[in-house]
Amino acid sequence: MLPSDLTGDIKNRLKTIKGQVEGIIHMLEGGSNDPEQIVLPHYTIISLFFFK
Repeated sequence: MLPSDLTGDIKNRLKTIKGQVEGIIHMLEGGSNDPEQIVLPHYTIISLFFFK
């Protein structure tokens, strides 16, 4: 069993990642083709996995 503080951290990160992915999907569905707007959330997702 994982400690509750660790599971809380994991859940918070996953919720943030979910929001970022939903934002990317929304931009793509809305016809956004500005690479800078789409790339920034990718960097956020990557940093949440590896750098915190």
